[in-house]
Amino acid sequence: MKSFRLETLLKLRNALRRGQQAQLAACQQALAKTQVTRREVAAQLDQARQQQAITTSTGRLSGTQLRANHQFIQDLQEQQQRLKTQENELLQQLQAQRERYNHADGEAKALENLRKRQAVGDARISARLETRELDQVAQRTSGHIA
Repeated sequence: MKSFRLETLLKLRNALRRGQQAQLAACQQALAKTQVTRREVAAQLDQARQQQAITTSTGRLSGTQLRANHQFIQDLQEQQQRLKTQENELLQQLQAQRERYNHADGEAKALENLRKRQAVGDARISARLETRELDQVAQRTSGHIA
């Protein structure tokens, strides 16, 4: 006695769980990519600052070069800030996506457990019916023998 509604619902919940899992993985990848980019920008910023410090200490920097280097450092700082903001947003999205996945996973597991319990119950009912039929056949047979 399979419940087609339960099986259909279980398939839908499993599909939802897989979808949530794929979205979670995509969010994790986006976060990892942003973190790598942010580290690269931080390294470029450190390098630009060190280069500026070296060239200004030796006095080999013209006004034009100084302005260009300052603008480059400022652009890197702005990019770093944008990446930090993006990373924070992705962290929030990741947390929300984890919660959605955990919810979908919990629902799918609950339905799977219900399906298992129903299968065990169906097996017990089938066993009782079979036993009852065997008892009835045995009674009819013993009545003919006596």
